[in-house]
Amino acid sequence: ALDADNSVKVYLEALNKQLWDARYSPSSNFASQAHEKRISLGAFGTGGMLVEARAGGGVRYRTIHLAELYADENLDGVVDTVHRKFELTARQAVQMFREKTPQRIMKAFEAGRLSETFEFLHCVGPREDYDRKRVDMKGLPFSGYYLFCDGREIVREDGYHEQPYI
Repeated sequence: ALDADNSVKVYLEALNKQLWDARYSPSSNFASQAHEKRISLGAFGTGGMLVEARAGGGVRYRTIHLAELYADENLDGVVDTVHRKFELTARQAVQMFREKTPQRIMKAFEAGRLSETFEFLHCVGPREDYDRKRVDMKGLPFSGYYLFCDGREIVREDGYHEQPYI
């Protein structure tokens, strides 16, 4: 019955256009990143991509080199846990973590050593204390933590509706 309902058709067409516009917006970076992922798929038989909310709205796609990714599957064979070890420059870390930027990185940034690199770990997996009734991060089924490896400190905690690494 819904297939024949014209108002449903109009709604779904508008939703499809909104999704298309978000994915193919130049700021989403999907076209170039999808190409990089296809190269990885052809060369290695798999590839990793991170899909995150973009500051200012929309989404951002980023293909992640396989050397940075460590994945684990659940009992059903679905990848539900991903750890990513990567580097950011002092400049990038300040842009990403703002006021939560570790002191050691802020010192390098303020001293003008913007290209000095620092190692981070991004851990994403099913939230053990997931409570769908909550409206904060604990109400989202996946948790994400950014850790500064040198200082062994959590610099950002996120929550996700679904695994952001595909």
